[in-house]
Amino acid sequence: MTARMVRLAMVLSVLAITTPAAAGDWSLHGLGSVELGWTDNVFSAPDETVVGAPQKESDFYTQVSPGALFTWELPRMIHELSYQLDANLYLDNDEARGINQRLGWRGFFVTSPLTELTVGATASTGTTSTFNTATTAATGELMILPSGQSDYRGVDVREGFNWQYTRETRFTQAARVVGFSTDEHTTGAHSTGFEAGASVGADRSWRADALGIHLGADFVRLTQDGAGMTTTSDQVLVPATLSWRRDLSRRWMSIVDVGATAIIPLIKVSATVVQPTVGASISYAPDWGSAALSVRRSVAPNLYIAQNTITDSAALSCWLPLPWLAKDPREPKLTFQTTLGVARTSILDAETSDAVSRFDIGTFDLGLGYAIASQLSVGARYQFLIQDSDEETMLQVYNYQRHTVLVSFSGRWPSRVAGEIPAQASLRVDGGNDAPAGEDATETPR
Repeated sequence: MTARMVRLAMVLSVLAITTPAAAGDWSLHGLGSVELGWTDNVFSAPDETVVGAPQKESDFYTQVSPGALFTWELPRMIHELSYQLDANLYLDNDEARGINQRLGWRGFFVTSPLTELTVGATASTGTTSTFNTATTAATGELMILPSGQSDYRGVDVREGFNWQYTRETRFTQAARVVGFSTDEHTTGAHSTGFEAGASVGADRSWRADALGIHLGADFVRLTQDGAGMTTTSDQVLVPATLSWRRDLSRRWMSIVDVGATAIIPLIKVSATVVQPTVGASISYAPDWGSAALSVRRSVAPNLYIAQNTITDSAALSCWLPLPWLAKDPREPKLTFQTTLGVARTSILDAETSDAVSRFDIGTFDLGLGYAIASQLSVGARYQFLIQDSDEETMLQVYNYQRHTVLVSFSGRWPSRVAGEIPAQASLRVDGGNDAPAGEDATETPR
């Protein structure tokens, strides 16, 4: 099946490159990127010797990512269909190679003058590991991932509805179904995570302030199968959040939210647990780019490891232009991206929902980009990751450190799309758009 999908990707890419964008309603594009790099820890192995753990290996690698994008715009709707293949190849460690594939569809519908609907579905498969540079340096993730390599399959279906009832009042609704399963290469352990949920929200704005409320309910099933035993946990998570947004100036904005998440077990006889949640962020949005500093305590299932988690995190991220070479500051040639973050994640016991083990995660990610032309760019990047766990964890997750340096080339042909799905509503109270940053200018869409 993999060989067939690779041939399909090549055919679609060639066809897309040779097909000009249509002048009004649809367009077909070829996507492509090549990444050349070196890492000192291919398998995210621990520094010390651990029985059953992979050995620490350094290697040069190449990631080739062909793809295709189809967009179709009608008077009241936009459709976007995309396919992406990531082939990871290594100079010495051939056993680390892998092919990842992602097929996605998004739709945007104007259902009335005051309402709009977004729908999306994604299917993905391949080999996952903690070694991952697919996301940009400005969107680094602080998340526990299984050590070593695992085969994975994932499905994600989401829907969102927005009703601008009056100029000052907005109602929202969302629903999602997410499934993810992994098979670990070394131990053969299998895990499955499933989440289905819905939420509603309301937002009331004034001149520079807005208050919002958000309520949700999620059914979560987490299954671990390994070492001759299987454990399954069925729970309902009920989050409730109050938020306050404020425009501090034309460029600066802030958000503060407080709430709680109730964890209601469905299988084991144990009490409902209520965990507090809180978050705060301050954001900067110039004509191009964005920057944000945020702190957060959140409760959510981690489907990669099939566990419920509590995470306390702090992160600084930005994607901003550099002043050189550009004639128009709204179309920069040089940009820099970075993520600097730390997080402490606690695993919740499936029966009691008590915190039973801890992971500390840190990341520093720095990238420089140069726009050769519209939707054609080259970049350089350095990434440092560290993960440390306590001695009580029973997961196949090791303590490790990793340094990675790389250069990348990415592009989209033709550069202009027939229809672009609008970004989510601005976080600004006055409705001003956040900067047209990131992939709109220099990054290949994924």
